[in-house]
Amino acid sequence: MIFSTGHSYFRKALFAMILIIANFCFCNAQTVPDIIQIKGAEGSAYIYGDVSENQAREKALEEAKIDALKKAHIAEQIGSYEQLYSCQTNNKFSQFFDSNVQSEIRGSILSYTIVSEGQKIDKDIDKIEYAIMIDAEVIKYKTAADYTFTAEVDKILPVYKNEDKLTFSLKTSQDCYLTIFNITDHDASLMFPNIIEKEQDIGKEKEYNFPLKSNIIDYVLETDKENEINRLIFVFTKTRIPYLSAEGDGQTTSREKIMTWIYTIPPDQRILIYRQFHIVRDNR
Repeated sequence: MIFSTGHSYFRKALFAMILIIANFCFCNAQTVPDIIQIKGAEGSAYIYGDVSENQAREKALEEAKIDALKKAHIAEQIGSYEQLYSCQTNNKFSQFFDSNVQSEIRGSILSYTIVSEGQKIDKDIDKIEYAIMIDAEVIKYKTAADYTFTAEVDKILPVYKNEDKLTFSLKTSQDCYLTIFNITDHDASLMFPNIIEKEQDIGKEKEYNFPLKSNIIDYVLETDKENEINRLIFVFTKTRIPYLSAEGDGQTTSREKIMTWIYTIPPDQRILIYRQFHIVRDNR
C-alpha cells in the first residue's frame, strides 16, 4: 500500500461523488460510444485445490463479462483478453491484462447486475463449480487507439522494503493529463492527483520526476504482510477527465470503479501503463 505523506503533515483529498457516465461530455456526436444491453451472460469456475470459493467466484464473474462482450459482437483480441483474464499469480486470479490488448478491444463492460450465482456439482468430473449469470451494459467504441499518443514510465523497481519511498519518472509524446491508481489484492486507491500534488498538465517530451513536490511529500510504501503485490495503473488522457469516485478519506476507491471510469474513455483518448512491484518486510 502506498501512503502519500508530507514531511511535517499528512492530508488527503475529499472528492465529490458523481455519475461516472458524465465523463462522456468530452466526446462529440461522431465518437460517443454505443451502449448495448446484454441479458444472461454466463461464467463459471471450479473450486478445487488452492482455488477458494471467493477466487472461483471472481473468475466466474470475469468469464461472465467476457461472455457479455462476445454477445455484443466485440470480437477483436477476445481470445487474448480471455487468456490474460484467466492467468494466475500466487493462486490469485489476475485482474489486469496487457495494455496493448486493452487498446485493441473495441468495447468494455460499463456496468453489470448479477442475476444469479451459486455453487453446483459437476457430476462428470466430480468437482464443485461456481456459476454466475449477469445482465450487463457493454460500451462499444467507435474509435481505435491512437498509436501516435505514447508514454514511458521508468525507475520503478521490482521489489521494495517496507517503508521505502517510491520514486519514478515519466514522459509522453503529447500534452495530456495524468491519473495514477494503486491496487493491491485487498484495496484500491487514487494515488495522483492528491491534496498536495494537484492535477496539472503534462507537457509533451518533458521528463517529470515523482513525487512532483518531493520537498514536502513522499510516497511511502508500507505493508503489514510479508510480501504484498502492488499494481500501479497510469492513465494518460488527452483531455481533462477528473476521477471523482474516491470515497471516505478522499483517496479510497475500488477496482470496479477504477476500471469502469477507464472504460468510459474511448481508446483514442487514453493510454494505460501498468507497473507491478512487491513490498516485503524484513522480519529478522
